[in-house]
Amino acid sequence: MALYYSKRNSFDKASEVIRYFLDQPWLKSSHKYDALQVGTGGMIFRGQANADWALYPSAFRPNSLDRFTPQPPWTGPSKNQTLTAMGSHLHAEARAIFTFLETADALGLETPLDFAEAKRGIEIIQAAYLNDKSYDYSKPFPSPSFARATGLAQHHGVPTRLLDWTESPLVACYFAAYGASSFANEPPLPTQKIAIIYTKSRTLREEKYPIELVRVPRSGQNIRAQQGVFTNIKTANLYYKDHGCWPSTNQALWNFNSSGKLQLHQVTLPASEADNLLRELYDLNITRHTMMPNLDNAALAADYTLTLYP
Repeated sequence: MALYYSKRNSFDKASEVIRYFLDQPWLKSSHKYDALQVGTGGMIFRGQANADWALYPSAFRPNSLDRFTPQPPWTGPSKNQTLTAMGSHLHAEARAIFTFLETADALGLETPLDFAEAKRGIEIIQAAYLNDKSYDYSKPFPSPSFARATGLAQHHGVPTRLLDWTESPLVACYFAAYGASSFANEPPLPTQKIAIIYTKSRTLREEKYPIELVRVPRSGQNIRAQQGVFTNIKTANLYYKDHGCWPSTNQALWNFNSSGKLQLHQVTLPASEADNLLRELYDLNITRHTMMPNLDNAALAADYTLTLYP
């Protein structure tokens, strides 16, 4: 299935992408209600190093949880084992987050760890393990009261079902470019394009849509610097129950087949322009060390500069 996007804009030069996001009238606040919306111009943004990637939350990608929590041996669900497989996955999701929180707590690092919260959501895991077809799998998972812990784990590399977005188009440009730049582990393919995706934040608050906006306190350095917000696919468990696999955000919207009020837009740029986009952002104070402000990146600030400006 082709990726669902209502509108696509393609550019050839990094400077054109920067101008597009800085010069658009609809991205400028014209009155107090605009200024109070979540995201620039009421939009939230996501950068991806490959425009062909579907919008999959990290926990829904193959084998993503293996390094974060012990996994039971599993060869994939048969027709009658879909719910059991989902229960195993839900348990792994919850356990990966709590392993992160418990380890941080043991190190004396402050987190929103609440041991009472560990029991929330256990009913849906047990129902799935027991193959209970009568259970209401549309119930939220993880619990909304666990959103802060889930968001913190996500921003520190633990796979969760939250998808990272930002209120800033420039921050999204950075993450799109970085993964295809001279800093990437693998060089991009010659035909590869990077992408910035954006959508209205206001419509994500409406109950009828399968995607919801998730905001957490920005006490953490990374989430504050990146102006981070998240989305969650509310219908993910029901989708797995019916299809035996996890949905992407694109699929959730495609299956919903809305009237068009909730739209995903995409801006693309050749991956060969990734370094140039990072240079454009450098002069706007969007760099690796400002996006992830810690002592390690402060020490590598000169390395970042010299790599972009050899």
